[in-house]
Amino acid sequence: MGGPILKDKIFFFINGEIQRDEMPQPFDFSTYEGSSDASVINSLRDKIKSYNYDPLGFENNTAFLNSDKILAKFDFNISEKHKLTIRHSYVSAENLEARNSTTTRLNFLNESEYFVSSTNSSALELKSTFGNKFANKLVLGTTFVRDDRDPYGNPFPTVTITDGTGSIEFGAERFSTANLLNQDIITLTNDFEIYKGKHAITVGTHNEYYNVGNLFIRNNFGSYSYDNVNEFLNNINTDTYERNFSQVDNVTGDASNAIAAFKGYQLGLYAQDDYQVNDVLKLTFGLRFDLPIFPEAPRVNDDLNNNAIPAIEMEGYDLQGAKTGSFIDPQLMISPRVGFNWDAIGNRSLQVRGGAGIFASRVPLVWPGGAYNNFGFNIGGVRVTDRSVPFNPDVNAQFPVVDLNNPLPSGQIDLFASDFKLPQVFKASLGFDKALPWGLVGTLEGIYTQTLNNVRYQNLNLRPSVESLTGTPDNRPIFVQNNRIYPTYQGIFLASNTSKGYSYNIVAQLSKNFQKGFSANLAYTYGDSYSINDGTSSQNNSQWQGNRGINGRNEEGEVGRSIYSVGSRIIAQLSYKKEYLGFAASQISLFYNGQSGQTFSYVVGGETFSRQLVNDGGFTNSNLIYVPANQGEIMLVNKTVVDKTYTPAEQWDVLNRVIENDKHLSDRRGNYAQRNMARTPFESILDFRFL
Repeated sequence: MGGPILKDKIFFFINGEIQRDEMPQPFDFSTYEGSSDASVINSLRDKIKSYNYDPLGFENNTAFLNSDKILAKFDFNISEKHKLTIRHSYVSAENLEARNSTTTRLNFLNESEYFVSSTNSSALELKSTFGNKFANKLVLGTTFVRDDRDPYGNPFPTVTITDGTGSIEFGAERFSTANLLNQDIITLTNDFEIYKGKHAITVGTHNEYYNVGNLFIRNNFGSYSYDNVNEFLNNINTDTYERNFSQVDNVTGDASNAIAAFKGYQLGLYAQDDYQVNDVLKLTFGLRFDLPIFPEAPRVNDDLNNNAIPAIEMEGYDLQGAKTGSFIDPQLMISPRVGFNWDAIGNRSLQVRGGAGIFASRVPLVWPGGAYNNFGFNIGGVRVTDRSVPFNPDVNAQFPVVDLNNPLPSGQIDLFASDFKLPQVFKASLGFDKALPWGLVGTLEGIYTQTLNNVRYQNLNLRPSVESLTGTPDNRPIFVQNNRIYPTYQGIFLASNTSKGYSYNIVAQLSKNFQKGFSANLAYTYGDSYSINDGTSSQNNSQWQGNRGINGRNEEGEVGRSIYSVGSRIIAQLSYKKEYLGFAASQISLFYNGQSGQTFSYVVGGETFSRQLVNDGGFTNSNLIYVPANQGEIMLVNKTVVDKTYTPAEQWDVLNRVIENDKHLSDRRGNYAQRNMARTPFESILDFRFL
């Protein structure tokens, strides 16, 4: 709804939107490849319910998203020279992830992530003109975000059971046991424009202040792992027990005071000149300065600074100035840029455009927030693998009991290099728009991006490898996971910078507006992207653990294909619009979207989090395979699957056919597979629309 409140002076606009999504995820238990049949699963469910906890089902877990959005805007014509706008938006969302089961994993519904979020954003904008040579735009904005991520259902520990070639999970989602994120952000932007002859000059500033509170304690309810279902049914002590806990108040869940609170500023100053050289050429010159500032450092941990860091440096690691009690030094980021737009022939039949420049970004605040959360005396942690811990269903009575009067340093450590820089890239583009015969317009455009600064992670508590695999050409280094340099801490993760990585995109397009309401366009895009780390997780340790490589995750190595690689994409549209009755119109459209499938990597399977090929503490299924050139380069033994035994020769025959039928694997014979160099099949979608 919109309209005037006071004629020619005050206007209002209000928009509301309601969204209700459901996504059924049916699962056929007969396709499950684990060892347990229906009777065993029923016994397991009865055992869980004996603890007064219902895990709910695993065969049809329905995800949902409920969202409400409201936007209100008021415009004030103060005078002919000054116009004021006030706007506010509110967004609330409730989302159930609903873990779905697969042929290799049974996920009970109460093991899902339940996420509630609300965002309130307000802005005051004042536009002013001063004669015909000057103009100004001032924007003051505030954003308040409240995110609350919880387990679904009643509190209960996380339980993972290995079930032959499958697995079973129930209980609390391990990363949602204590998880809150509050963000208060204030922005001030002012652009002053000067019009002088052929020049339109903008001088501006953009500044942000943010106040963040992040509570995150993974495995806060306790996490138990078992080798088979019978161990859990018969009350055998857990194979692996993990728990992180508050060292501030020993309170479980969102009520804990172990919240990482920190403030920050990002100050920006920029200038730009749009220079209309003549009727056919326009040049743009710009220069921007950004200065991120973290005024408060995390607390000091003397044990880490005085004991752990010297031990780490003795092993050859460079901490690049990182330590507790200090944080990222202010780093001025300078971003120059230039662009042009050229009417090459002078009749607008051929337009050439492009530019080059350096562009700065930011990182999710939860990444630097890790340094305020994980410094040794806020969040502690234990990992027990000697089968000394029995299962305890009470989330408020988990091992260990914290002595608040004498807390001991423990848990994970997140550090940032003192000269850490926010992401920065060099980007260059060149495009052509050409009027073609028959009323066609052709476009050809290319964009290239080179990484200048991106995020790289290392685990400094991992003792360097001193041995490698033997017996085949696969001679990658292996590690001793629990042989930490400084055993007090689970991991010591350093974020620094890398300049490796690049991407490019090429677009070719034809479009035409026909007479009598017809229009059509056809476009082809090819894009590829290569990186060291794609930054897909909210946890600094997960950024490291999820990396796929050959020589260990601490080695920077060479770039690999990014998960954001687009590949090929074809888009086509044909539409017809008919106007009638003097006030109405109807439009019929056909859309085609064809694109390359998702990237994926060939990895060594059959691993668990605690038993990996290289044993360096990375995630399951994160070690790239070696592709044997012949049967002599792989050790195979008799393998029984569903009562049939396969000889090494039979297995090689199957494996060899898989390699031959895959372009990437066949190209990599006698070498290691590369990250994300395989793709799922090409996908085509055809949509019909009547409007």
